Amino acid sequence: MNTCETPMEPWIEISVGGEKHRHSLSPRGVRIGGEDCALRVPDSAGDALIVMGTPPRVRLEGSATTPLLNGRVFEEATLQSGDTIQWGGAVLVVGGQSVLEEIEEVVEVSAPSATAPVSDPAPSAPRRKAAASDSNLERIGERMAAGIAAQLGLADKKKIKRWQEAVIAGEFRADACAADLLEDGVGEENAILERAGRFQRDLLMTSLQTGARGASRKVKRAARGGAAFLVANLIAIGVYTLILFTMLILVRVKWGDSVSLDGMIDGLLGGIGLGKS
Repeated sequence: MNTCETPMEPWIEISVGGEKHRHSLSPRGVRIGGEDCALRVPDSAGDALIVMGTPPRVRLEGSATTPLLNGRVFEEATLQSGDTIQWGGAVLVVGGQSVLEEIEEVVEVSAPSATAPVSDPAPSAPRRKAAASDSNLERIGERMAAGIAAQLGLADKKKIKRWQEAVIAGEFRADACAADLLEDGVGEENAILERAGRFQRDLLMTSLQTGARGASRKVKRAARGGAAFLVANLIAIGVYTLILFTMLILVRVKWGDSVSLDGMIDGLLGGIGLGKS
């Protein structure tokens, strides 16, 4: 059986809300976005994607959203069969640039040799799981690095503000945010790696800060803090008392009987109606 490559009109498949729709791409292109577009997506925020064929390419009109092409931010790009675009709550898959047409021929079929290796065209389940795990770990790392870069002020201030506004508006997309904030080598900063290690340590100790053991430690810390507060106040009162006592002795030595504290106290009590009648 031989194969030959036959041109095929490009198309794009749009998945929105569990529904899939396939549309052919003409050289003039198709406009995807809001109400004034041929194809609508739920969260275009007034932007639009122009997807054209021969050769397939895509262009973003507007600046309120951040579409991703195979996980990377773009404004204009050339498309290949199998490319995936995530934008506005929709997933767009490109296809149909060429199709392999099978041409059957009459050939003599012989039994495979016992020693011939048997190829496995499909990856095994463990390999698929490993690939998915690697992909998830990469996404987790990028999301964490982007958050730390924003916290430390290493990322572009305008980008940080734009994504903060997206969070407030309920339009936050973690992967797009990570790709945007980590541009220009921001993710290679040593400060991000060090902060990630401290954050990892804090998360590791979280279980010891909650539950009965955590409550017990909090009580002990509070008890130690209360005892220290009481001791500090007793020391302060003792110091104030000693100073006052010293002052009274000095007054007595210098002025002797000319100054009577008893008379001053009696006058004060009389002024408030508690003096002797």
